[in-house]
Amino acid sequence: MIENIYDVAILGTGLSGTIVAAILARHGHRVIMIDRSSHPRFAIGESVLPKGSLWFRLLASRYGVPELENFGSSKLICQHVAATTGRKIVNGFLYHHSGLRQHPDEAHVFIPTQTPLGWDSHLFRQDTDHYLLHVAVNYGAEYLPDTTIRDIDIASDGVFMRCEDSEEIRCRYVVDATGGHSLLASTLGLREEPTRLRTHSRSIFTHMQNVRDFNDLLSESEKPPTRYTWRDGTVQHIFDSGWFWLIPFGNHEYSGNALCSVGIVLDTTKHPESDLPPEREFQQFAAQFPSIAEQLAHAEAVRPWIKTGRLQYSSSTSVGERFFLTSNAYGFVDPLHSRGILCSNEILFHFADDLLRALHDDDFSADRFDHVDVLQRRTLDFADRHISNFYTCFSSYPLWNAWLRLHVMNEFVGYMALVRRYAVYLQSGNRAAFGVLDGQPMPSSIYPNFAGLERLYVQAEEYLERYRCGLDGAAEAASKIIELLRASEYLPPMFDWTRPEYNHVDSTPEKARNVARWGRSEAPLELRQHVFDFARETLEQVKV
Repeated sequence: MIENIYDVAILGTGLSGTIVAAILARHGHRVIMIDRSSHPRFAIGESVLPKGSLWFRLLASRYGVPELENFGSSKLICQHVAATTGRKIVNGFLYHHSGLRQHPDEAHVFIPTQTPLGWDSHLFRQDTDHYLLHVAVNYGAEYLPDTTIRDIDIASDGVFMRCEDSEEIRCRYVVDATGGHSLLASTLGLREEPTRLRTHSRSIFTHMQNVRDFNDLLSESEKPPTRYTWRDGTVQHIFDSGWFWLIPFGNHEYSGNALCSVGIVLDTTKHPESDLPPEREFQQFAAQFPSIAEQLAHAEAVRPWIKTGRLQYSSSTSVGERFFLTSNAYGFVDPLHSRGILCSNEILFHFADDLLRALHDDDFSADRFDHVDVLQRRTLDFADRHISNFYTCFSSYPLWNAWLRLHVMNEFVGYMALVRRYAVYLQSGNRAAFGVLDGQPMPSSIYPNFAGLERLYVQAEEYLERYRCGLDGAAEAASKIIELLRASEYLPPMFDWTRPEYNHVDSTPEKARNVARWGRSEAPLELRQHVFDFARETLEQVKV
């Protein structure tokens, strides 16, 4: 007979729910995970960015859950979690014009700066989520699958839940990690109607087999002049008013998974919801672009197609007395640039420490979690701002080309700043080193301490707004953004990002060393102080 009194109840057992459960159970708290379905199961949110991988390592180190470190690289995941995981070295973008074959001059390959931390991953979620569920259970968390909660009452002295089978569960605190169908957001009236988010998009997706490698469609002269190419990571096909994703799971020697995640995301202001069956609508869009149609000519879906309405939702708050909404329960923008796992992990990194302290003090006042709520709001609002800007840029290749460079610069600086913080921890072995991050939630675009980069972003955004308002043409706005980057001190000179025809950024080991030398001696002071002042050798001790 289960004694139904717990420290924390966690609703939902996706990545966020199981990570929180593992951390709390690892620290001796009585935890129950409640889920409407069971594992293994299909889920998207599969492509992991460098910062997303690093947040797994930071969570593992801060909270003493070494199993999370296995998500720090694709090699570790395949060795210790599931051999169905893909490898993400390349982040690739191909711009398309309706009715025309994709032109190689309008493609971008970005290969990140090499560190000893290993390459990133394409998560085959039915296996990785199942693994994390067992991690939480092994630490002592209880699991209640296929359970629907009928009533929930959050009172001053605890949380009371009644399940459909009349079982009652009591806890001191509840974490809602159920995503867009958040029980607490619905029960407590937290959803903003209409949402404050300005991005408008919807999606159609599935898993497929027999998806061709885009390299096979190209002559040797058309392939990117880089060490790695399209098969080595995530491919995004961009067109006016939308984009396709292709995320292969079997693209390296450690994986035995032949499937590929395939989807399309559409701007609903130009492509409102349709009554067409999802597969038919997807194929109609793919047929408009000869290169995409050729890549998918022999592909077959291995599971039912899923078609969504508008993806965007938001909430008025993520915290209250005795409850918290994780990132995807609080709000969501769009899968562009794979920010979901990254943002979720960053939020949990800060929230878990607050919750552990609240459990110790037996004080669950909402104001104890205010700074996490601020971080949630700022993170969601910036994601909306940034992705909405990208949708504006989809209408013109020159504009897309210019804005993508600004994005890559921001991602590089933010990632290396986080690497530096991880190196500080590794050097000292003191978890107190992570406390600095708690006091510096991301204020808007990139990362704390980079006021110069924030000014650059705001200025570029003003040029984009002039284009939106019809005051400048796309080519003029693109030219202004390129000139802004050209005048900036923040671009390492080893990468000629200020030439519009320079599309492929390959951070070879030699270039990475040159960037590090530039960063320590010539870069703006804020970069020297908060990005490059660590010894690379400090990272050699980590598992890859």
